[in-house]
Amino acid sequence: MNEMMSRGEYYTTMLDRLKALPNEILHAHPHFAVSYAWLLSITLQLDEVEPRLKEVEKISGENLSAEIRLEILVIRAFLARQRKDFAKSTELSLKALSTLPENPYDDNPLQREVRTGIVFNLGYIHLLGKGDATEAEKWFSKAISISEAASSITLILGAMDGISHCRILQGKLYQAAETYRKGMQLAGKYEQQRGQEIPAASYASIGLGNILREQNKLDEAFYHLSHGIDMSHRWQIGDVLCKGYMYQARLKQAQGDIDGALESIRQAEQLPYTYRIVPIYGGPIAACRMHLLLMKGMSENGEFDPSYLDEIQKWADDQGFRLNGPINSLEDEYEYLVWARLLLAQNENEKSSQLLAHLLEAAEDRGRTERVIEILILQALALQSLIGEEVSLKTLKRALLLAEPEGYIRLFVDEGRPMERLLQRAESYNYSPGYVSQLLEAFEKETAQMQSSPQSSAFRLIDPLSDREIEVLHLLMKDLSGLKIADKLFISLNTVKTHIKNIYSKLNVHSRSEAVELAKKLHLIS
Repeated sequence: MNEMMSRGEYYTTMLDRLKALPNEILHAHPHFAVSYAWLLSITLQLDEVEPRLKEVEKISGENLSAEIRLEILVIRAFLARQRKDFAKSTELSLKALSTLPENPYDDNPLQREVRTGIVFNLGYIHLLGKGDATEAEKWFSKAISISEAASSITLILGAMDGISHCRILQGKLYQAAETYRKGMQLAGKYEQQRGQEIPAASYASIGLGNILREQNKLDEAFYHLSHGIDMSHRWQIGDVLCKGYMYQARLKQAQGDIDGALESIRQAEQLPYTYRIVPIYGGPIAACRMHLLLMKGMSENGEFDPSYLDEIQKWADDQGFRLNGPINSLEDEYEYLVWARLLLAQNENEKSSQLLAHLLEAAEDRGRTERVIEILILQALALQSLIGEEVSLKTLKRALLLAEPEGYIRLFVDEGRPMERLLQRAESYNYSPGYVSQLLEAFEKETAQMQSSPQSSAFRLIDPLSDREIEVLHLLMKDLSGLKIADKLFISLNTVKTHIKNIYSKLNVHSRSEAVELAKKLHLIS
């Protein structure tokens, strides 16, 4: 469903055709008028939707069919979610469901379509709007059942993506990764049966790549993210492509390429508006950019370069943040967390601590364990300067106990040198010794790489390898044949040969083994 809603060019074309119809035809055929309203909603011309619906109701009056009335109700439910009126959207969605047969197998085609859309809508309301992963997962599970009955692989993979996001929010990374892998396996079976690529498999590739990034498995993350971005770009699946660029930015930041990370954000910003406006679990694009600028401004010794503050402060001022402001969605929560980091960079530790306490209460109330871990990490840094080491370490210990079972790495490492110093103190108190050692080892590895290559390894080359070429390198390392590489990447054998030729030329090597060996030395692959 999201895949369909994200293909802005197709819907804009359809909308233009309906706009060209005379009003007499639209008035005589309510179905066309309702389709017009749907397309206005999908293309985010929200202010025009309700007047169009009221016009349909006024002209048709009592002659309006039950089916058209149901469609209008569903459009209003979606419109309310787009306007972030989640209470109204929930009310209208449940009202629409109450009009459908009790048994989904009794649905006619329109009712099945309505049921599917409403169930997905309720899942997204609870996940992205209310931040209630437990309730959202129930709706996405229902969506899977409906989608399986309809034999729709696209909807099944979309619902599995929703369930995975719920589990990520609950701090269940391994379960989420397993769901994504099952989705990829399912897509692979369908591809074999139908002999064609399943575009919605990009949901799983992008999602799994981001989990692997968090667990610091950066090479595997790169492979899956590159594959997902390539597929979503090829099929113009807008929301996946936007997420892919944003997750890619976090991966590049983890690889030490902060400028490359900001370039990925720029690519997301240049996507069509209908691609960028879809709510994203990772946070709004502008907030992600500010988060990366805060990381860029952090020096190796943990001091912050004030030259980066003006742009970030202007963004924060424009958002109108308040210390006890309402958290109405996951996007709001992410933005407030970026603001908390800005306050830390400005040494406003008391304000940051007060804000984080407010955020922690909301996250714990809804069982958002991943956000709880992130908030506790930031609290530990704020409390260290505000109250002292003892309270700070106790807060950090809570975060460690929650994070260790699921292999969280980047949430700690991405906070830079101040977190490394605090973890060193935690190690001296024997807190989660094996896990803390693993986190400190990740810090040491990054420091060693930065010292050995002041810039990202890829930029040592006169002509850097493209993302696709590095993806091919990973498969060369696995000793796959050219034909198998072509099958895995859904490209022709000739294209694979061209990539390999370019890799040899850029690395100045003459064989696969030489290419793989040099790429490892340059930390392009491992």
